[in-house]
Amino acid sequence: MVPLLVFAQSSSFAKLGDLFIEFRASRGKLLFPEVYQKFQPYLKDEGHRWQRLSPEDQQKLLRELSQWVKRCRKAEAFVEPVLSVREAALQAGAEDFAEELFTRAETSLQKAASWLDRGRRKKAQEALQQAQSLYQQAEREAIRNNLLGQAQILIQESIDLDASKFTPRSLALTRQLLQEVERLIQQGPANNTELSLKNEQLAEAAQHLLFLTQLLNRLYETPENAEAYFLELEERIKELGESAGYSPLLTRDYGVILQEITQAVQNLNQTIQQLRNRVQELQQENYRLMQRLQRHQTREEQLARIQKKIEVVQQIFRGGDAQILADTSRIRIRINGIAFAPGSATIPTEAYPTLNRLTRAILEFPLQMYRIEVIQPTAGNLKYSENLARLRAKAVQTYLQATLPIPDDRFEIVGQAIEDGPNPRNKIVLQFHILLK
Repeated sequence: MVPLLVFAQSSSFAKLGDLFIEFRASRGKLLFPEVYQKFQPYLKDEGHRWQRLSPEDQQKLLRELSQWVKRCRKAEAFVEPVLSVREAALQAGAEDFAEELFTRAETSLQKAASWLDRGRRKKAQEALQQAQSLYQQAEREAIRNNLLGQAQILIQESIDLDASKFTPRSLALTRQLLQEVERLIQQGPANNTELSLKNEQLAEAAQHLLFLTQLLNRLYETPENAEAYFLELEERIKELGESAGYSPLLTRDYGVILQEITQAVQNLNQTIQQLRNRVQELQQENYRLMQRLQRHQTREEQLARIQKKIEVVQQIFRGGDAQILADTSRIRIRINGIAFAPGSATIPTEAYPTLNRLTRAILEFPLQMYRIEVIQPTAGNLKYSENLARLRAKAVQTYLQATLPIPDDRFEIVGQAIEDGPNPRNKIVLQFHILLK
């Protein structure tokens, strides 16, 4: 028998890391913070504390964490209806501007998970309803304390720059949205969904109002700047049109030109979608042929075929800063040190060659499920860092999908922030898992 994945370097510490990521991805840190606090220290300092445990204690802890992952998934499904309400409160800044209410809501949510874990579903439902009410109150309080004030400041700055003369329609719209948000706050939690939407519209409108007012002030004061601005705008419109296979005639109204560019882009997208559909059809046909082949292969032959493909993946990443680990259920490609700009989820151009290698590796294992994890160090706001890590993982997915027509439902996205960093060099780590069927 061909030895499967002879280079596999699976260890108890690697299993701990995988389970801990699954625990966090299932909202374990939020729902069972005491469990998170118990296991998180073992992942620090490259696992030195973990390695000091006996093999028996390691296995005991792995079994315990595995059970917590299952319990956490059950609790996450139960609290799922409230998580969107919580997210709306976070977006409004409730952690900082309605701290007391938000903390009480978090406590109620954790109580709901705890009651459910103990089989007290009625108690859990009561705690969940209380959490939802507190999150809604926290969102309204944060909007009142923070976002309304920001919008009012932006509106006043615009007025000081003569918005009533330069941008009267935008000023009227922003003032109307401000009044609607104030009204919805007074009406209470029954309108929280509408409040969230109107508040987002108000924030965007107030920022746009100030931008337009500042721009028109500059153009009005210096006519030559206005000419340069519109010439640059025409150049960008021309480039946009040509990228969609259309050459705009710039002597016509901008509205007509943009409408024609929009139609050209729609036609281009339709062609791209047709090509994607055809590629998916070919992939499905390839998958069916692979299934037929597997039915006629022995287990040893199947393992040997997978082994050869993994060796190809090794060759693809040879010479790069990547580790290839594998077992019978997955292939993990660990890439160290992607240099995202601080606070940015835009993929740096120097990472393109590495991600292109990743694309070639995917082609060796088509029609599988894939998990993208971004693990990054943090010394500040952990929630912010986790969200940023998730956005960066999503950016990697988007990059891969620009080359390969892989549906969204074949990807699992995980963002993780670790206080002491994921490796000694304290760099951002990308882990890409090919989940073997």
